Amino acid sequence: MPDDVPAVAPPLLDSIEADLLAVDRTLRRLDEGSYGRCVVCDASLPAQVLAEAPLTERCDRHTPDANGPPPAGQTASASDGVESISPASTSWS
Repeated sequence: MPDDVPAVAPPLLDSIEADLLAVDRTLRRLDEGSYGRCVVCDASLPAQVLAEAPLTERCDRHTPDANGPPPAGQTASASDGVESISPASTSWS
């Protein structure tokens, strides 16, 4: 690595990679015509939610609560390719 390029910490790289994967999934849903719908139950996502967090993939019913486990039978891991980005965890500046 050249001396003038700053090193990036692995956790930051992981975060950037996760964000890029979320963007790729969102673009795929736009192409498929399923953007703005929950990937679990196909419910329509509120426009305000999408305006604040355009990478949102799940409705409130299927988004794991930050203080508890996900709904029975539902997981949000990178391995299943489905992840929810909430307004609280995203900065869009």
